[in-house]
Amino acid sequence: MPDRPNVYVHPSSYVDEPCEIGEGTKIWHFSHVMRDARIFTNVINPRSEIERKHEFRTTRVGRGATLGANCTILCGHDVGTFAFIGAGAVVTRGAEPYALMVGRTPARRVGWMCRCGVRLGQPGPDVSCASCGRAYREAGGRLESAGE
Repeated sequence: MPDRPNVYVHPSSYVDEPCEIGEGTKIWHFSHVMRDARIFTNVINPRSEIERKHEFRTTRVGRGATLGANCTILCGHDVGTFAFIGAGAVVTRGAEPYALMVGRTPARRVGWMCRCGVRLGQPGPDVSCASCGRAYREAGGRLESAGE
C-alpha cells in the first residue's frame, strides 16, 4: 500500500489499489476497501481553499454493516451494526442497526436485514429470519436481536 500521511489502516484490513482515501481517515478491523473506492469527506460544507478542520464530524460504520457500491454516507451520520446500505443510496440521516436503506437523496428504510444478510419479512413486534432462525423484536422504530 502506498504511503498515506495521516491515514490509519488496521493491520487486519485490506486496501486494494488504486483507491482514494482522505487525509485523517481511520480504517478499522477487518475492513476491505476495494479498488477504485473513494472514502467520503468528514466536513459537511467542504471548500478546497478554506481550511475547516474545526468542523470535522465523526461518521461511524457499525460492525457487520454492508455499504453497497457507490453509496454515500453524509459525514456526521452513523450506520448501525448489521445495517445494509443499498448500491447508490445517499444516507443523509444515519441508519439504525439492521436497517435496509435504499434510494437516492435521501435513502429510506424499506425493511430490516438479519445479521446473516437475509432480508427479514414484514416485522410485527417479533420476527425471525427464514434462513438462520435468529429472532428479533421491533419497538419504537428500532430492531433488536431477541437473543443477544
